[in-house]
Amino acid sequence: MKSLFEKVAIAIVLLLLTLTCTYCSGSTRSGSVHQLSAAPGSVNFGNQMLNNTAMQTITLTNAGTGVLQIQSVSINGSNAFVVAGWSGQMALQPSSSLQLAVAFTPTTQTSYSGTLTISSNAQSDQVIKLVGTGALSSTGVTVSVLPSSANLQTGSSLQFAASMTGTSNTGVNWLVGGVPGGSSTLGSINSSGLYTAPSTVPATSTVMVTANSIQDPTASASASVDITAATINPVAVSIAPTSASLQAGQTKQFSATVSGTTNIGVNWLVNGTLGGSSSVGTIDSTGYYRAPSTLSLNLTVTITATSVVDTSKSANATVNLTAPAAISPVGQYYVSPTGSDSNSGTQAAPFLTIQRAADVVNPGDTVIVEDGVYSNSAASGNNSRLVTMSRGGTAASPVTFRAQNKWGAVLDGLNNTTADGMGVAANYITIQDFEIRNFGNGVSGGGLGIENDSGGTNLSILGNNIHDTAI
Repeated sequence: MKSLFEKVAIAIVLLLLTLTCTYCSGSTRSGSVHQLSAAPGSVNFGNQMLNNTAMQTITLTNAGTGVLQIQSVSINGSNAFVVAGWSGQMALQPSSSLQLAVAFTPTTQTSYSGTLTISSNAQSDQVIKLVGTGALSSTGVTVSVLPSSANLQTGSSLQFAASMTGTSNTGVNWLVGGVPGGSSTLGSINSSGLYTAPSTVPATSTVMVTANSIQDPTASASASVDITAATINPVAVSIAPTSASLQAGQTKQFSATVSGTTNIGVNWLVNGTLGGSSSVGTIDSTGYYRAPSTLSLNLTVTITATSVVDTSKSANATVNLTAPAAISPVGQYYVSPTGSDSNSGTQAAPFLTIQRAADVVNPGDTVIVEDGVYSNSAASGNNSRLVTMSRGGTAASPVTFRAQNKWGAVLDGLNNTTADGMGVAANYITIQDFEIRNFGNGVSGGGLGIENDSGGTNLSILGNNIHDTAI
């Protein structure tokens, strides 16, 4: 049995152990005893060239009065950031410092971010934000080249274009294989980026075309060009369509395909005349043919596409031009969705389009438009129009256009692809009982169901339902 002295001694030892453990427990994350400071509090590497490494130093200082146990150092986020100078857990005496190095190595043109976290027995972890940007140059100037790759035959040419960001000076120097302006062996390039392949395939069939920023010579971009021997093929021309039938004033788009050469340009002719003429129709440089505005007899013309490289190679298309049937003044014309513009315009043989009737009316005439939807997919784009009324009446004998049944005849702009519905360019015209819709939204130079664009006077617009137009 223990004596009173022994019992007192044991109690004192237990009390001392309890006080000691309480002190230890309360000071483990103490803000005053264990304090860690880091400088700087954030790191911005700015623009860093790709695949190059930048280093910045972070200083850790024990700002407390007790020994600081640094337990771990880690980076979260992008793996472009790496910490150096950390070998594992360590003790940092009061007022002592430790330097950590953070490396940034970008591999792509983008913005990077991450955090550096230092864990210790201080009250809270230190978290330092890391940011940086990968760039083709340290100044932030970037260059891109289009196309980025190409295949060319010997002697052929290709236009390259360079674009810049990060500078207002967009000038570049062009190089081929690292040689300014190129060479006869690798091909040449002028100051505007036009590259011409050499006359023979170089020893290395792939050459690099480079645009180098004048503002920042470290910023550049390159395109690869694979050069092959030119093959000599006979030039051939084809045309589509090979035939068409049109009436006066109508149009047709032709296209030409040229093979056997890199120059696919053609000249367009009508009956052997470059560009055609008013008597046989005209054709522009894109192959867009317009028939003569008037025809007294049926006519067949030949559309020709001739290669600009080899003028002996060409292709032809035939266009049958039909003169309209003779029309006697009858005072009243009819238009029907089932009619034909080669008809006489009577109730038994109505026209197909309102435009056909508008082209033949005289003072006092009436055009009756039967029920149906009237549109024209060829009349599209800026300033296009479904009907142009250029023939009018007089005060005593106006010209009248009216729907056979109120709102039964519908003028439709095909989801706003036609700019205007009716354009009035004459006097004493009445337009009555039509539904006019879907004209001009989003089409420049249009947006009216009915437009008076030539100062026509004494116009009567009666009972029409005009809706879904831009204006």
